[in-house]
Amino acid sequence: MKANANTKNLIKISENAEVKNDGNKKQDSSVNQFKCFSEIEDLYDLLDSATVELDSYTDSMEKQSKYLWMLFVLEKLIIHISQLEHFTTSPLDENSYEKIFNVLYQLQMLSVNSKIIDNLIAKFEQMGGVPKKFVLRLKANLLYKQEDFLQAANIYEQLVKIETEKSDIISSYERIGRCYYYQYEKEKKQLSEDMPPNKSEEEHLKDLLEKSSDAFRRVISEEPKPSVLEMLVMDSLYLEKYDDIFQLCKQIIDVANPLDEAEVGYLVEARRILANFYASNNQFENAIEQFKAIVNTTTSDPELLKEFKDILVKAKESNAGSIDKNWADRVIHSIESKLE
Repeated sequence: MKANANTKNLIKISENAEVKNDGNKKQDSSVNQFKCFSEIEDLYDLLDSATVELDSYTDSMEKQSKYLWMLFVLEKLIIHISQLEHFTTSPLDENSYEKIFNVLYQLQMLSVNSKIIDNLIAKFEQMGGVPKKFVLRLKANLLYKQEDFLQAANIYEQLVKIETEKSDIISSYERIGRCYYYQYEKEKKQLSEDMPPNKSEEEHLKDLLEKSSDAFRRVISEEPKPSVLEMLVMDSLYLEKYDDIFQLCKQIIDVANPLDEAEVGYLVEARRILANFYASNNQFENAIEQFKAIVNTTTSDPELLKEFKDILVKAKESNAGSIDKNWADRVIHSIESKLE
């Protein structure tokens, strides 16, 4: 097996290891130590290939079987590294712990068997040299999955103070924004529909949205992702910051890739919001241009086609000089045919 970065890191640890026993015991300890190195490297390789395979599975039973097998391999890996920590006064390097964290995190997201993964995470946390950020990420992610959003936000706020990589800081701020936004939605649903929130409740809900917006703005200042921009649009909508909504939608149109299937939805929704914004201000030509772009992107959504038709009808009724009424009639007729 070719030595990779992990092998080199583990060998480096072995050179610095302090073995306390003398004579034969010292020799036996060294043998056990290098056996650990070898088996750890084998287990790393197994997890590497299994992680790639797991992403390719579509059958749920097949995926669950691979998941459970990975748990077994991961448990062996943690046991071996825990043994290794007894052989040496030096902890593993951060890359070695991060490798375990990445697999734990992925399995935690799948959560086929939460008790097993929770036990493995507990063992991981008990290892001697695990950086605090990995432990906090796993705790925050678990709380997030359990929809304990305020506790999760609290841990992510701790994380942004100790993370060193910009991408990790951005990721934590995005989670903070989502935590406060989802907490807002959660609490909003709990309020009685027949009884509006009192002043104190209104202030609390507004505070959640403001905290969400602040976190999302930190993200887009570094990386204007369409998914985060759309979350900011939702915050601004509830906070009635209509100028912000207009600018954010224009920003989504600028940055979203129409060829990326994952980003098309953000693009369409931004254009739809802009179109309705223009129509509400009698700027029908601009509204129609937005819907033309939407139709060029997707023509399968009947609700969007109905909205386009309604705007065309309003444009005709407004007698806007720039609207070709014959063209509008043809488009309205075409939409009606598709909606039948």
